[in-house]
Amino acid sequence: MNRTVGLLVAMALVVAACGGSQAEGGDPQTGGAVVVTGSSTVEPITARVAEAYGRQNPGLSISVDGPGTGDGFQVFCAGQADVTGASRPIKDAEVERCAENGVSFVEIPLAIDGLPV
Repeated sequence: MNRTVGLLVAMALVVAACGGSQAEGGDPQTGGAVVVTGSSTVEPITARVAEAYGRQNPGLSISVDGPGTGDGFQVFCAGQADVTGASRPIKDAEVERCAENGVSFVEIPLAIDGLPV
């Protein structure tokens, strides 16, 4: 499990770094804040990653919210979050909104949802 958490931390940091510091800007060396929003399905994963990374970087404040994929993209594309988790690929309209607001991003698949019938 620790290997999975470590991998997720690394990927979350890559996404945060590539997205720029749209929110308050977080730097593990100097402190600051990282805002994570998005899918309620992905929230438990990002919350665990935030906990693990926060323990290693106590000067960094990390907030995690899971309002849903669409709501998360609204916040992220408005430049109010550093990372967004999604349970689907970003839509063309969301890509356009991000571009309009100068928000760049990198999509990194972490998992695939499975729904039993």
